[in-house]
Amino acid sequence: ADPQPAEAPVVVFLHGWGGTAPRVYGAWLEHIVRKGYIVIYPRYQASLFTAAPDMAPAALQAIQDALARLTAEGPVRPMTDRLAWVGHSLGGVISANLAAAYADNGLPRPAVLMCVAPGGEARLPVAPLDGLPTDTLVLLVVGDADHAVSDQGATAILNRLAHMPTANV
Repeated sequence: ADPQPAEAPVVVFLHGWGGTAPRVYGAWLEHIVRKGYIVIYPRYQASLFTAAPDMAPAALQAIQDALARLTAEGPVRPMTDRLAWVGHSLGGVISANLAAAYADNGLPRPAVLMCVAPGGEARLPVAPLDGLPTDTLVLLVVGDADHAVSDQGATAILNRLAHMPTANV
C-alpha cells in the first residue's frame, strides 16, 4: 500500500477441501501480498456438502469476475501477463485443470502453476493438461509423510504433462 503500485502480478490461490476461510492460509497469503502480488482467493465451495464437480465452474466464475472487477476498478490493476496459479489439495487439481483450460475460458495465459499436496482426484479427476503452455513453470509439492493425500494427485498431474519440457516441471 505504501507506495501503492499502479499494477501488480496476480496469484490465483485455490483452497483445499473445506478451506473456504482465507485465514486458514493467512500467513501464506500475507507473504504473497507483501511480495507485491494481487491475490485472488475464490471461495468456490459453499459448504462441505458442495459437490466436487460444481467447484471448478464456481472457481472459474469467481476468477473471471475478480479479474474483470480489478481491471475495471482497481485500485491496483492486474498484470495479466504474469498470472500464477497456486492450489492446495483439491485446489491443486482444480488449479491445474483451470490453468490448462485458460484459453477456452478467456483467462490470462498461466506463467506459473504450483500444486501443493494436490489431491481429491477421486472426487474431481485431473483433466487432460495439453492446453497448459509449454513455457509455464510447474511446481508439484508433496510430503514424504503425507498419508492423507500422498503423491497420487501430483503423479496424476505429472503424467499429464508429457508435452512440457522437463526443465519447466
